[in-house]
Amino acid sequence: MKLNNLNITTKEIVNIVKYSTIGVLIPMFIIGVIFNALGWTTSTLNDEKVTGIKSLLVFLVTFPLYIIMCFIVQFCYIYIGLKIYNFTINLFKK
Repeated sequence: MKLNNLNITTKEIVNIVKYSTIGVLIPMFIIGVIFNALGWTTSTLNDEKVTGIKSLLVFLVTFPLYIIMCFIVQFCYIYIGLKIYNFTINLFKK
């Protein structure tokens, strides 16, 4: 069995995370918009539970922040994981 380093560039990792984030979070966004518009879910705004249009507005403002947070967490997870993988492969090659 031959062990190779995974030489994936940062740009390739960004593309992987971007497409995986889009694939998961677009359906979640659509479902969230429907649920908030119909008043099926509540959001908290200034320690007050809101429903309906206010809840939809809160959701529309906070969802991009959620996307950015998920993107950063996934990127760090993959980047650090590949660094650890390459380190262990190089360690066992010697």
